[in-house]
This record gives sequence, structure tokens and C-alpha cells, in this order.
Amino acid sequence: MIDLGVSWIDVAGTGGTSWSQIEHTRSGLRGTSAFAEWGVKTREAIEAIRENGEIVQVGWFRRASQWIRCRESYSDRS
Repeated sequence: MIDLGVSWIDVAGTGGTSWSQIEHTRSGLRGTSAFAEWGVKTREAIEAIRENGEIVQVGWFRRASQWIRCRESYSDRS
């Protein structure tokens, strides 16, 4: 996508709020959502694109200290 001129990629991962699960529950359907086990962890998703463009991270952090550690980790690799 970067080669095609895409400047930004919205990266989100598993481990937090599952919007597919919320929508599945709201629909009233029984059983497991087809997307229940789909996706990768947020940190893995960020690692996959880190070297190819800018990163804007939303979610995942519960405390400021987590954001600081993550930011320092990526700054050291630049």
C-alpha cells in the first residue's frame, strides 16, 4: 500500500474492544461470530508496519506509562 502512495494506515488489533463481537451480540444471532478469533494483537500489527510509515496509535493503553514505554521503544528503533 505504501508503494501505491498510501500515507497513513489505520492499525487496530485484538485484545481490546471487539466491535465484531458487539455487533454479533446486538444482532441477536446465536452461536459464535465468524470473526471471534480473527485478527492479530495490536502490538504485532504496529510492528508489521512500523518501518514503512507513520504510526498513529489509538486504544490499547490503559495507563500513560504504557504509552510512554511504547513510544520510547519505537523512538529507539528509528
